[in-house]
Amino acid sequence: MVFIDSATRILFAGDAVNNNLGYWTKRGTPAFVSVESAGRALRRIYDMKDQYDRVYNFHHDYRGFGAPLGDYVLPKAVKYCEDLVAGRANIMTLPDPLGAMHGKPTMDVVSDDGRSWICYSEDSILDD
Repeated sequence: MVFIDSATRILFAGDAVNNNLGYWTKRGTPAFVSVESAGRALRRIYDMKDQYDRVYNFHHDYRGFGAPLGDYVLPKAVKYCEDLVAGRANIMTLPDPLGAMHGKPTMDVVSDDGRSWICYSEDSILDD
């Protein structure tokens, strides 16, 4: 869920938009969202860009504390989802900061810069 404050032209994105999106929950669980479904939702948010100038989320990452997300974050997230679904994604292997929780020291991510990415599990790509 996102909110747009039309007075300030700010999009508040919560967990929906950030530099490191994760789609690895198991199919059939209440929290499951496929990359395909997330990509459609992110595309809808991005296509409303004429209604907002800045995006704030609730995750801290590479920017100064309290700064909006970079203009590149949302379009890259859309591209990464669409590329993964289409089978043309640039897949990188990075250290997994939550390796103990995921049971492995690395994670496969879709990224073109290693700074902004989506991580996924193979069975979470398509809606099927």
